[in-house]
Amino acid sequence: MMRSVGYSSYSPSLGLMATAATLLVVVRKVLLSKRDQADAVSIPRGTEDPNDTNSSSNDDDDYYDVIVVGAGPAGSTASYYLGHAGENLKILLLERKTFPRVKYCGDAWCHQALDILDDMEYHEDNKTKSVLQHLEDEQLCRPVQRGGFVSPRGYECINTEGASYGSVAKVKTYAMKRVIVDEIMARAAAQQPGVTLRENSNVIVSEVSFSSDTKCWQVPTTTNTNSKETKTKVYKGRVLVAADGATSYLARQLGLVATDADAVCSHRYVVGHTHNFTADGVMFFNRAVLPGYSALFKHSNDDVYLGTYILPGGKATSRCIAGFEQDLVNRHPYVQGALLGGSNSYESTQWRTDLSQGENGKLKVAPIRCGGEAQTYGDHLVVIGDAAGQTDPMTGEGIHTAMVAAKLAAQTIVEMFAAHNFSSTASQVYQQRWKNAFGDDFHLSAIGARLITKFPIVLDAACAYGQASGQAFLDEFGLIMTGVKPKSDFLQVKLAVPITFYLLREIVLQYILRQPPLVPQDIGTALVEKYCHSNNNKQSE
Repeated sequence: MMRSVGYSSYSPSLGLMATAATLLVVVRKVLLSKRDQADAVSIPRGTEDPNDTNSSSNDDDDYYDVIVVGAGPAGSTASYYLGHAGENLKILLLERKTFPRVKYCGDAWCHQALDILDDMEYHEDNKTKSVLQHLEDEQLCRPVQRGGFVSPRGYECINTEGASYGSVAKVKTYAMKRVIVDEIMARAAAQQPGVTLRENSNVIVSEVSFSSDTKCWQVPTTTNTNSKETKTKVYKGRVLVAADGATSYLARQLGLVATDADAVCSHRYVVGHTHNFTADGVMFFNRAVLPGYSALFKHSNDDVYLGTYILPGGKATSRCIAGFEQDLVNRHPYVQGALLGGSNSYESTQWRTDLSQGENGKLKVAPIRCGGEAQTYGDHLVVIGDAAGQTDPMTGEGIHTAMVAAKLAAQTIVEMFAAHNFSSTASQVYQQRWKNAFGDDFHLSAIGARLITKFPIVLDAACAYGQASGQAFLDEFGLIMTGVKPKSDFLQVKLAVPITFYLLREIVLQYILRQPPLVPQDIGTALVEKYCHSNNNKQSE
């Protein structure tokens, strides 16, 4: 008979969890109060010459009011709303590569991101639709209607064929490939008045500088032509928006970011119609990679994304992922049945190898920066998206938070021009706004991540309760995990009380009755023990 691993006694665990719950109740009240203050900040009037802040008075073709570095979801969202504001601003959106280009990511677009995509207009063939409507009409997205999660012990909280994920609370999640959506978003931004998109424009980060005399940024770029890199343009801009991803090269050069990315996610597609995955999206929690997890998401062409998130607070590193996923596919009953039909081996899995879109069937690993940077603003400067670490440390989800922050950044920049104030005091308003909107919730996410890493039994209890309560729990779980509701809502009486009851039940089952788990508890553990201390927990090689 197999025994659960990871606990020597349960009494200290209960005491620690009770203390943590009390603390979270207090924190919840504080954070909910701060959320109500999101719009209670304003920019004071500045002293800069108003005639020197309007592009209409500048004859230099290489001058822009705002230069946005990076055309991912954050950069494109900021550019779109800057142009859409109708303030006659001149915006330059720089993209290092040429579209379509691959971004290795989890491909899950949550409720707030979809709301913004539904608000963004996209013009094609003399028709105007929202970006989201265009994606839906072209069948480039797949709603997550059947989904859920599997606990470390192997309990499955996944809705049935007859139920629809989000049927009660209207939570929305779509699976959409970044290689498709990123380009459409950038094109939509470029259709706005005053916005110019420059692809194949690699910023020379080490040479970016700010002139205190002209009060403009100097942003030199290179272009790749026939495999040769050629220095082309030096753009000038009043405000600089750093949206260059989790490596944060620009923000690091400017002294706002001092650390490496602290998390990673993997990325591969199983070819459509070669698998047996009947759900739309499922998360798998395994002890070895907690607080991280693995996920399967099905796309509109029936491709299935397989990825693993290695998040801050656990032992696992990026070096574990390849072997861990092989062990997961071969030995986890649900994953094995979904991808292999329970009969084949990991080596026989058919991975997507579409070279035209950068896929070669090999595992890709991308960095993630979690929890939010301490300072995402400066004189004439804001940092947004992955570059600002605007990713939830409990879920690794960052697309929707990046887009929300980008929209807030655009609002703040428009107000900065109206007030003729580009100081760090003015741009700090942006940080206050994104902190109030979602950033303060990251603290609870970090606490939650530490809790489930120390006590995986909490996930077992939540999943067991989800099995018993059905779709209503999945809806509430989805709203909280996708950021529509704060993590503190897990402390509501309607969730905390029954989950606590199931926690006590699990303690009895696992440590008194010694009931065996439903999945192997050692998946990936040998790899994690081998690599966890080999590079001081550095996530990406």
